[in-house]
Amino acid sequence: MMDKEIADIFHASTAISGKYIGGVKRIYIQTRLLILLFINIVVKGNSHQLLKAGAKRRRGKDEIRQSKLETERREQEVAEKLAQFE
Repeated sequence: MMDKEIADIFHASTAISGKYIGGVKRIYIQTRLLILLFINIVVKGNSHQLLKAGAKRRRGKDEIRQSKLETERREQEVAEKLAQFE
């Protein structure tokens, strides 16, 4: 138990102890190290390679042209089938 007089002084104090500031600095440094470690693992590790493997590849001009032709063909087929029902 704290003495009443000391407790009043303690509760009235607005100063921040150096120990608290050191704790904040330590938490900041630990957090920063964890972030750097995470970035290092993701960028240089297997995860990065897996993300690259799953990335969408750019299509060439021929592939784009072929895709457009297929889309037009499907639209024509749909239009012909609708015309048959009318």
